[in-house]
Amino acid sequence: MITTTPKSASDKIKARTTEQLISDFEATNDKAPSIDVAMVRGWIMAELEARNAEAFNAFIDSGQDSPRTFYEVAA
Repeated sequence: MITTTPKSASDKIKARTTEQLISDFEATNDKAPSIDVAMVRGWIMAELEARNAEAFNAFIDSGQDSPRTFYEVAA
C-alpha cells in the first residue's frame, strides 16, 4: 500500500527528470494491476502532460505502452 500523501508524491514526481519519469512509467508496465499502480501511473502521466502536452497527447492517441518515443530523452 502506498503511504505517501498526494502532495509529497507530487513533489517527488516534479523533482524527477523526464527520463526518470518515463523509466518509472515503463517499470509499471510489468506490475499487476492495482489501485496503487494506477495511482502512481496517474501521477506520472499528469506530470508528463504538464511538461509537454503535445507529446503526451500523441502518446495517448498512439496506444503504445511507453511515452518514450514522444519525448526527447535518451533511449
